[in-house]
Amino acid sequence: MSKSLVSEFAIQQYVKALGYLTNPATDRNKLSTDVALIICILFVCFENLRGEYSTALSHINGGMKIIEKIVETSGMPVAPKFPDTLSPSSYQSPPSSTSSLSISQNPYVPLSSLSLVFIEFYVQASGLTSNRNHVRLTRKFDMPSSDYGFNIPAEFSSADEACLALDYIRTTGIRMSDTALRKQTSANLKERRVTLDQVHTFSSTRMKEWSRALGRFLTTNPDMENERSILMLKMHHTFMGINTAVGRIGLVPDECVFDSFITMFKRIVELCSKIIAAESNLERPRRIFCLDTGIITALFIVATKCRDGPTRWKAHEILISSDRQEGILNSILTARVAKRVIEIEETGLKQPVFAADLPGFRRLAGVEVDFGQDSKQATVRLLRRSPLAGPPAPQQSIEETWEL
Repeated sequence: MSKSLVSEFAIQQYVKALGYLTNPATDRNKLSTDVALIICILFVCFENLRGEYSTALSHINGGMKIIEKIVETSGMPVAPKFPDTLSPSSYQSPPSSTSSLSISQNPYVPLSSLSLVFIEFYVQASGLTSNRNHVRLTRKFDMPSSDYGFNIPAEFSSADEACLALDYIRTTGIRMSDTALRKQTSANLKERRVTLDQVHTFSSTRMKEWSRALGRFLTTNPDMENERSILMLKMHHTFMGINTAVGRIGLVPDECVFDSFITMFKRIVELCSKIIAAESNLERPRRIFCLDTGIITALFIVATKCRDGPTRWKAHEILISSDRQEGILNSILTARVAKRVIEIEETGLKQPVFAADLPGFRRLAGVEVDFGQDSKQATVRLLRRSPLAGPPAPQQSIEETWEL
């Protein structure tokens, strides 16, 4: 069977599965909320695999708006009618206004679990794209499960409990930072600083408690020390430690502050290498697909913020050689962007390049990716800071159009 026929068959089965999923609900002229969110997630996954990133982002927005409506009103949108076509890109996510959704008493997937998926998507999209309408990440998105919340036990009972606790710390920190960053007027600057200090205090305190709880868990379960799940947790804890200490990118006054974290950057690369090794021992297809944020974001930050040449190039090597899709993040596409950042910063310098070789004015401050109407192209902006420090200035950016 040819490759095109195999692809066509796969899409036909995909459409048929969605039909079976939605038909019971559409017969009642209502779509269950959990089914609507599952449809959005399926669309996001499928469009990402097809490289239709702009369409995938629109489905994320649709799901986020549905979650908002769950809290704001009992009325929810009606199920979409699926056209007779083989292209999921022509479908629309369930609309976020008008009509009504039903909230099932026996959902396929608990709304708390679906909410966590969209929190994950939101975090991934926020660090990837520009010029999109971000939905404010308020507490309504928590819909907490029993292990997802403020309190951290003295000892975790499982790796899953540790994962949820770390995710809560991250999400709460992002929410608090977003609130602070909206305070742009001079009258609010003092309040903004206070809020950011609270973010640092909250995150630092909770991460210390988390580390102690994980340490006790591993003392009780020493055989799990080198399991993939534990390695991933340790890596994310290290990565969050850098974020907590430095602050979000818009608050960093000077790119040279990252030089203080080279040891932690090296630790991230070491742990990611161990994660790859642990995955290679599992019986699974070579390509890895998951919804969680795994190693891609952390390795991208190492490649673009760590100016120790051997370390950042090792991070790039892991990205480019690891064929993986983590939510909306693709390792190979991310590696292309990371490589471009390194090349711009290191142009004309003798290899290997170390942090001391890169003064602040040579360093890029960040990257924005804008997926336009043409889904096979993206505008990539590589940002520099003003010579006087402060946030990246538009006139300092390098703008390029990339074929995807």
